[in-house]
Amino acid sequence: MIMKLKDLIKNLNSPSFPFYGDEFLQEFGIHDYVNLHDNGFTETYIKVWYCTDTWVGLKVILLDDEPICISRQNCRKGDIHYEWLNEEKFLRTKRFVESLIDEPDKMNIAYANLEEDFDCCYSVEYTGQLMENFHSKAIHNDKNVTLDWVKIRQEIQNDRITKNVWIFSEEGQASVCLDISELKIPINTIN
Repeated sequence: MIMKLKDLIKNLNSPSFPFYGDEFLQEFGIHDYVNLHDNGFTETYIKVWYCTDTWVGLKVILLDDEPICISRQNCRKGDIHYEWLNEEKFLRTKRFVESLIDEPDKMNIAYANLEEDFDCCYSVEYTGQLMENFHSKAIHNDKNVTLDWVKIRQEIQNDRITKNVWIFSEEGQASVCLDISELKIPINTIN
């Protein structure tokens, strides 16, 4: 299933977390500490997976529950790239963040393409990248399946980089083991 990024953001149904975003401040050329999480900034993941010990992926940054930009980070030590939903949101956020500090600096801006076609599913390479509180469902052979987290936790405990994943293909049936490459992870949306 493909959705426009703007529709995906509008229909996103994932939990929000406080946003600390030290790297985010560099968008405004700010290298000082600014308390973002106590001033209305939150984040919610569109795509999420573990990389070693860190959550990475694609997320929406919100200010007072309004989406303002997206961030992309593919691996734990990888750069975080921010794309603004539009210029008005960037400028409003910039003014607000600057009001929280004494001396604002110059910045570089990247804008998100809200008309970008966006695959509403994604893949992970290893079972250990799955996160139990985000990944309860998956798609296998174009059918919705439920992940068997009891067996998945056992697999991960034995081997963090395993590619074995356990699913229930139908309600009430025993779970079966597949290679993680056979699954697609759906993005949590309202629809």
